[in-house]
Amino acid sequence: MVQLSPHFNSNELQCRGELCCGHSYPVNNRLLMAMELLRDRMRMPLHPLSGFRCRTYNDSIGATPGSLHTLAMAVDIATPPELTDREFMTIAETISEFAMGGIGIYEGYLHLDIRTDGPARWVVIE
Repeated sequence: MVQLSPHFNSNELQCRGELCCGHSYPVNNRLLMAMELLRDRMRMPLHPLSGFRCRTYNDSIGATPGSLHTLAMAVDIATPPELTDREFMTIAETISEFAMGGIGIYEGYLHLDIRTDGPARWVVIE
């Protein structure tokens, strides 16, 4: 395990695939710093569910081809139990990288990305 920033490590952000890239974890410092700012703003631990995904793993789980996860520009973070998904989104939007990037609301977690082609918002609750 490699400590990538004060509160996040390689185990949390590595590819979760079993037979692909060997659990690689390319690091995007803009994403890490935005995650640190979000954690500081919330004053509570955050729990990443999915960080980097190699293309093989991304395809195997049926995720969007070309997902920003494959570029180490996205993370899915569990919604803290004290908040609703929408409350969590409202806080995430106060971080400029996420405000200008993508925020997707899913059941129990947010997708956060640092896209550079303008803000995007979506809701997918199953």
